[in-house]
Amino acid sequence: MKWVGQALMAAFFVVGVGANCFGAIVWTRGHGDIGVEFKNSSLGLHFHLEDLSPGNFLGGIPSSAEAEPGDLIVGVPSARQTTRASGTAWNFTGATASAPFWILPNGDEGNHPFVGFAAETGEIGLGWTNFRFSVAAMSGPGQFSMWTGGSGGGDPVVRVSADRSINEFSINAGAHNHLNMGFTAEGMYAVTLQVLGTRTDNSTFSASDTFSFAVGDNAINIASVPEPSSILLLGITGISGFGLAWLRRKRLNVSKP
Repeated sequence: MKWVGQALMAAFFVVGVGANCFGAIVWTRGHGDIGVEFKNSSLGLHFHLEDLSPGNFLGGIPSSAEAEPGDLIVGVPSARQTTRASGTAWNFTGATASAPFWILPNGDEGNHPFVGFAAETGEIGLGWTNFRFSVAAMSGPGQFSMWTGGSGGGDPVVRVSADRSINEFSINAGAHNHLNMGFTAEGMYAVTLQVLGTRTDNSTFSASDTFSFAVGDNAINIASVPEPSSILLLGITGISGFGLAWLRRKRLNVSKP
């Protein structure tokens, strides 16, 4: 029955990702960035959204172009489903050749969030050299990876492999870049990104935060629209306190001379 499948996915969403309610805002198209910010001597991560048009979101519209990681879910529509390319160069994704594979691409194809990574001067100020990103943790029904290149039959340049044997990409201060993000199964993912920023005096600051992804239209709909089965499940889990708190900012700020 349909509601059984919805309830199971809702259960994963509540326990594995966390939400204060179903009916969360899901970003489904338009350009925006996961950006670095520096405020009150602390480094942090946030969303910077370029276009708040209603057609770019489900479940509501963000109140500001600057959103906290826990205030928004990145949707990966079913239209982004493909199959993993053949060749050992793609083994880093954790998917087998020809298996279903969902890609959030580094180019804007119009039917997905066009997610960039930014270290804009207006957000961080002056006096920085670069920022190194890595995946500190990931939970979800499948594997997560990041890369550049790989189109037109070329080999991908791996930035984050599913097994984390490769796990770093850098952005220079004042720069902006896009990377491909891959998922091997539908469902809800929580990806904790860590960033280490280096200043021109060689001091460093670090921060981490968790970003949520809804892969596939079913996951997007469950995240953005309250379903009867989801509401029932929330009532059950609410008794024990599991799953009611939306992922709030988890930061580690360290300054080293």
